[in-house]
Amino acid sequence: MESRNIPDGMTGTDHPRVVTYLEGEVIDFQTYSLKTNDTSLSCDLDAHYWNLMPPFRDLDPSVIANKLLCSRCVPRQDMAGYILMRWKERHSITSETLQDELSVRGLYYISFRRLDGEIMGIYRERGDHTTQEICLKPDSSFMTCPAYSFR
Repeated sequence: MESRNIPDGMTGTDHPRVVTYLEGEVIDFQTYSLKTNDTSLSCDLDAHYWNLMPPFRDLDPSVIANKLLCSRCVPRQDMAGYILMRWKERHSITSETLQDELSVRGLYYISFRRLDGEIMGIYRERGDHTTQEICLKPDSSFMTCPAYSFR
């Protein structure tokens, strides 16, 4: 992931940018469930953050915690319209000196809506209850239909 225009001149360059390495998990309810493999998170805390995501907003958080997080049995039709992921920043690629100053302790809860390509993300920092939200929507003026031809 690349961040540009980093405040306070942290990068020490005229064009400040930071590139970080991310690892991710696609939630398939077989290999990876909604429950984070982080021992510092309870089912209730994980449920709280997933409850902020579009596919779960109308559900009671206790339903998420009891049925979705702590089991791998999820109705496929409920999730068919989304691809769910978790992303974890691992380290800075552009600068080792920034490693201590940048926060790579948190993780992202991500939902990708298949219908229109909207990506919604919630960033949660370990040990902190504050979050940052990101919403990426495709610019429909640049979207085109694929073209092909036969020879």
